[in-house]
Amino acid sequence: MTDRRWHRPVKVIIVSKDPSDAHVLENALEDIEAPLSSVALSSTEEASKAVPSVEDELFETIPFVLVSLSVGMEETVRLVDAIKSDPARCRAPIIVLAPDSAPSNKLYDAFVNAIVPWPEDADERIDQLDTLFRFWLNVPALP
Repeated sequence: MTDRRWHRPVKVIIVSKDPSDAHVLENALEDIEAPLSSVALSSTEEASKAVPSVEDELFETIPFVLVSLSVGMEETVRLVDAIKSDPARCRAPIIVLAPDSAPSNKLYDAFVNAIVPWPEDADERIDQLDTLFRFWLNVPALP
């Protein structure tokens, strides 16, 4: 298999109402050996606007939206709907970081690409993000 990890830089849009959670995510992303840039936002409206459209930079960077359920289930579903219903931005992968108890059916019905269990342990979180990005950057053909 061809290693496609470095074919384009990745723009990670972190959505979390918990500043410490966003900080942990940003720090964990720094430990991943990939051309990543990130922005942490606490508002789903800001996050929706931050996802590039095809006309903007979608083909220059790979946008990823990481949503912590700290923003709430309803806001997460609204964010996913806003992105997935826009033909210019619907290709952006949306990954929800959630406790094991999160109601996955509601999230998958909203067309999230993945729900990732989010461990409490910081080292496990870094491993989880590394695994997540290894998959997304090397296995699927991305837009």
